[in-house]
Amino acid sequence: MDLATSSSDPTRGPAKIKRKSHRKSRNGCARCKRRRIKCDETKPDCSKCVEFGIVCDYNTAALLPGSQPLERSKFLNTQGPPAPKQRGRPRTIWGDEVPNTTPPETQYLSLQDFKLLNHFITRANDSPDPTAPKNARDPLHDQALLLSFAYPCILHLIQEFSALELANQQPSRGGYYRALAERHSTQGLQGATALLRQFNESDYQAAYIAATFACINYFARGPQPGEYLLFSLSGSSQWLPLLHGIRTIIDLVGIEKITAGLSERAPQKIAPAEKPAKVMLNCPELDWIGHFERLHTFVAFYPDSAVDVDALNKLQWCYEATYGREGVFKGDVNHQNAFVWPYQLGEDFSARMQIRQPLSLIVVAHFALLLQNYEFTWYMIGWSDHIIAGIAQVIDEDYRGWLEWPIEQARRIRLERKRENSAAVTDVTMSD
Repeated sequence: MDLATSSSDPTRGPAKIKRKSHRKSRNGCARCKRRRIKCDETKPDCSKCVEFGIVCDYNTAALLPGSQPLERSKFLNTQGPPAPKQRGRPRTIWGDEVPNTTPPETQYLSLQDFKLLNHFITRANDSPDPTAPKNARDPLHDQALLLSFAYPCILHLIQEFSALELANQQPSRGGYYRALAERHSTQGLQGATALLRQFNESDYQAAYIAATFACINYFARGPQPGEYLLFSLSGSSQWLPLLHGIRTIIDLVGIEKITAGLSERAPQKIAPAEKPAKVMLNCPELDWIGHFERLHTFVAFYPDSAVDVDALNKLQWCYEATYGREGVFKGDVNHQNAFVWPYQLGEDFSARMQIRQPLSLIVVAHFALLLQNYEFTWYMIGWSDHIIAGIAQVIDEDYRGWLEWPIEQARRIRLERKRENSAAVTDVTMSD
């Protein structure tokens, strides 16, 4: 009997088709089970979880505290373009997960990132005013937290600040926290630069806060060899462009609007000062008027010193607003902030600083003396001495005598503050 006859025999039943056997398993990841799809059980992450950009249950290392980034909702930049649509069925979003459409640096926060954020939230006193109550808050603090959820660069910058503050508070772990700060600094500055380049009025508050924290973090990293705030021995100043970014935003929007946005109040006209800043900052007395008159005569003697004379005049306004004349001041409150001086500097003076013109450096040294008054804030400690010492190293010997006054006054102010602090500690001890 041939095969043809056999296959057409009506007395035989239909041929049975063998089904291809497959391995049955209940070991798929929990996420695939919840979605009722087949898991390929690839480890450490199954292909479906990888495709959806989420942490797979198999990757147990990611679920251990402090090892890998924690699963959480991403901090999305709401100002960015929508994610491009793709062909295929809609992907289901479950839990608090969202599709992986954001850059890698903004997808997850690690446990250490959360610790840095928590440190920033719970800081005891964030106010720049040393006379403010212990639990006072600078409006910049709360506004930065609010905007950090929409602008990842602000989140990175405040985490950098927290890491640097923890490095200052815990010297034994300083290297670890500084490494964290460096990582956040790179990402924060890249985002802040992009924000300033694409600046529009709806982003003004975020751009201002990002530029401000970038400036603060420069101080918080501490004095660095060859970097002297307004000039550098290795090229251009790193800090001045950040300050100029703040100036650009203020020029476009107006300081009243920015201040109102931080405090959530309608713009108000800034009232003039009624007393010198030394009263609020608890500054030691400083006999500055006679010295400035002699310095003005010396600088004006040189024929090409018009730019330096203008810078010295502006600095004198800050000294008068800080220390007053005979202890009295009624004038522009803006000049009570020493940083208004570099804020007002023109490009000509900045260029003279970069080539280390002696007259310009002498004026900068007198500005640095004002920074002594801000050392109640941890990140300003040491900057005054660092800048003056850097100028003393590079300035010609013929001009070095004009540095004696700021050097001597800085030493005297430190000694007076040290005595005041010792007396305060003694009073507390006796009262206990």
